[in-house]
Amino acid sequence: MRKILITSTAVFLALGASAAQAHDPAAQRTDWLGERLELNDEQKAQVNEIFAEAQDQREAIREQAREERKAAVEQRRARWQQVRALNESTRERLSAVLTEEQNAQLSDMREGMKERAIMRRGAQRRGWGRGMERRRDMARRMMRHRYKQEQSENPAADE
Repeated sequence: MRKILITSTAVFLALGASAAQAHDPAAQRTDWLGERLELNDEQKAQVNEIFAEAQDQREAIREQAREERKAAVEQRRARWQQVRALNESTRERLSAVLTEEQNAQLSDMREGMKERAIMRRGAQRRGWGRGMERRRDMARRMMRHRYKQEQSENPAADE
């Protein structure tokens, strides 16, 4: 019974050490390199220290990149707010210059532009980007041209 208890404790300790090492990339790399290069214990300790320092530096670089991305997002938001404010003041100033009828026409024009923008975005989402729109239009023209040719070659088809 005592032997089983000691053996199971040793197995659990070994599994616990390997599980802790599984989450330590530096230790994993050290073990991998140690097996292939047959490193002694002193070399393994030095290699592990080198890998651990490199891992810490990598994490610091990643954190810096995250902070830079956050700052860039905040800067873009601030610029967009400035642009929106500028657009709004431009609309107000323009509205003061135009007559009511002209303002109504301008409003209708803006609505049409919004609808076309929505249609373009929808087409792009469906894979009809600028290049695809041109190809689609060209294919339609070719089909119309072929149809007209067929109709002109076969006048009985009209009857």
